[in-house]
Amino acid sequence: MNGSNSRENIGAEKIAKYLGLKNIHELASILSEVLGESIQPDVDLIYHRFNYFLIDRKSNKYDPNDEFSGLRQILFNGNHVGWRCILSYDEDNFQDYEGNRPSFFGRLRDSINPLDIGHILALELFSFIKQDSVWIKQNGVWNKEKPEEICNSQKYNLVPQFKRANENSRDDVGQARFENWLHSELMNHEGEQVYYEVEEIFKNTNDIVPIGTRIFACKYGTPPSTFTSSYLRKLILPFHVFIPNYGFIEEEGKGKVKNKNFDSNYLLDKLDKPGEPKEPRNFYKTCCDKWKI
Repeated sequence: MNGSNSRENIGAEKIAKYLGLKNIHELASILSEVLGESIQPDVDLIYHRFNYFLIDRKSNKYDPNDEFSGLRQILFNGNHVGWRCILSYDEDNFQDYEGNRPSFFGRLRDSINPLDIGHILALELFSFIKQDSVWIKQNGVWNKEKPEEICNSQKYNLVPQFKRANENSRDDVGQARFENWLHSELMNHEGEQVYYEVEEIFKNTNDIVPIGTRIFACKYGTPPSTFTSSYLRKLILPFHVFIPNYGFIEEEGKGKVKNKNFDSNYLLDKLDKPGEPKEPRNFYKTCCDKWKI
């Protein structure tokens, strides 16, 4: 199954197939379960021509009357899948986490190539969290951890992610687009508080490679305004998006990427005949074996 040049609109249905799903309705069903309310394609789940999705709903995890600061886990079916937090810039208490990358990164990245190592909560956003320690629940047990220990933890904050989803380009939007914009927004508005959620979405509960990342952000303490298609053109708060996690084989020409062609080996499941059980592709089996802690 060959893909197309990334400058073309891939389309919602093709992206769903790239994720190993039957169609866009299956993706909407998975997101509906995560959000606890019905999400419909083209109504609440809107394809953006730069190959991600707008979610035209506020997050059910956000409560403007919920008083908390710092960092909290997002759990789904008992598993750690992400974070929700309050972000704010304070020049006097700002700690830079961006250069804090452990030595095992290179070895782990090479072992899961062409997948990349993605941070669930970006290092650059950890700098805006005012908290000395965080209570973490894993396998039914609560542990107290420091943010500097969590930020590069394979157990709590790293995930196998294709570069297309982890990074960003002008015509192929990834997670970094929203993280970089939010970093700039916070740096330019000292004291402003932003409520932020980032959650890895999995097709199956015990999967290791997610099908994408859900991100929600709004000004803390105020109900998010009605979502409209106007923010298709300009990124503003609030925003709620789904970044699909699929991969390309890149063909280089004259020192730069010429084409990005989808490879069916990157599908999560084999595309078997209707009614037959699906099996994870060897590519994912190998990656998951290498990733296991």
